[in-house]
Amino acid sequence: MVHFSWFNRYMEEAEHALWRESGMSIAPRDAVIGFPRVSASFDFKRPLFFEDEFEVRLTVVEIAAKT
Repeated sequence: MVHFSWFNRYMEEAEHALWRESGMSIAPRDAVIGFPRVSASFDFKRPLFFEDEFEVRLTVVEIAAKT
């Protein structure tokens, strides 16, 4: 069974893929600012086991000038 702490890693991989797909990078080398994650949550429906296939869904709720 996959330990719950791994879900953050899976989410982060999906997050980086989202940025790459949009032609951007979450951590450009010359950046003066970062993109902090304000919140992350998981809905656990059933256990995840080794070699299970699963889908990660990310939702951008708001894009604002300062957040």
